[in-house]
Amino acid sequence: MSQDKLIRVKSRPNPDQWGDDEVLTLVEATALFFPEGPLTLSSLRSAVAAGTLEIARVAGKDLTTPRAIRKLVRPSCRAAKPSPLASGLEKTKAFGSSSTEESKSAQVAAETTLRALRKRSKATSAESTQPPSARPTLVSSR
Repeated sequence: MSQDKLIRVKSRPNPDQWGDDEVLTLVEATALFFPEGPLTLSSLRSAVAAGTLEIARVAGKDLTTPRAIRKLVRPSCRAAKPSPLASGLEKTKAFGSSSTEESKSAQVAAETTLRALRKRSKATSAESTQPPSARPTLVSSR
């Protein structure tokens, strides 16, 4: 026998009819607070995984409250503000100046170092480190 998972929400469809600390499943919270979007059940699960939606996990069910949902969607001053340098507002030194010159000179320096390392080293020992061999002596076999 299948039971309607939204029966509680259908009986009280207005979020104001719910107490701040009444428990809701994520399915109920989605239907109650976002009946036509923009957040979905998947969005709420992502918020749980990111730690931005407070839940209680009871018997394998994720439960939340209207207070936690309101806290999730409340604008926050903690939102990351883009840095002025990332927005393209920094001033360039002169027309046509670019940081590519610095990176090219670094590439040239790295290439020069790499070529020097690839060259064969000069020999550091004498031509022969073995002692000279003795000359053979001929012996007659009489």
